[in-house]
Formats: sequence, structure tokens, C-alpha cells
Amino acid sequence: MLFLSFDNTSFSAGMVSHPSEPSSSLSQQHLSYTASSKLGWYSLPVFHTPRAAFWLKMQDAIVSVVGAGGKPPGRIVIMGERGSDAEFRKVVEDAVWRAWEVDVGIMLGGHHDDDGNGEWAVARGAARVGWIGGV
Repeated sequence: MLFLSFDNTSFSAGMVSHPSEPSSSLSQQHLSYTASSKLGWYSLPVFHTPRAAFWLKMQDAIVSVVGAGGKPPGRIVIMGERGSDAEFRKVVEDAVWRAWEVDVGIMLGGHHDDDGNGEWAVARGAARVGWIGGV
């Protein structure tokens, strides 16, 4: 699973290996993680060239996290105040494609409610992960 958080002041990404069966004796394993306070929404430049450089730095961070997992993510969980931003989602999609040549557009489409608010979707996802992990 790939966990991403993009909010006003920071960005973080983490890759976790999780057993597919709730009764599995295997435990979750953290594969890789990165965080940056320089890649938050408030740091996003307005002008095209610096904005493209900002998104490229974020894409590089995602590629390094996803690539360390040994295989493409089976699920993507997006959190944060800016997680539903269209540019951000495109960067995520491009980063996973760059790392594994896997289209994750469908996985990214279902992470927010009809009103664009991702909070309930995140809560449901966290509850499911807790249930699967036996937390």
C-alpha cells in the first residue's frame, strides 16, 4: 500500500507491505518513507517553470518511495487537506507510471466523496487498514 499525505505545509509518502488476508500470520512491514516541509501547498509556486520544478521534486520523492517497495502498490491511500487536488493526483499517477509502468488512475479516482471531500474516504480507509492489521 502507498500512503500519501499532501496538506498546506507538508508532503509525506510511505510504502507499507500488508498481508492480503486478515488472518495471515505475516505482519505489516514499512518499506520506505519520505517527508518534506518544503513540498506543502503553501510552497507551491504560481509561475509555470518553478511550479513544474516543485511537482517534479514531489514526483521524484514518490518514485523513490514506490520503487523501494519491490513491486507496484496494490492500493493507494491519499490523505491531507490538498489530497484531492487534480494536479497532485496527476503527479501521483505519473510517478507510479514512471516507477512501474502501472496505471493507477482508477485507484486515484475513488478516494474522495461526491462533494470532493476526502475526509470520510480517509476515515473508511484507515478503519479498513486497522481491521485488516488487527489493530
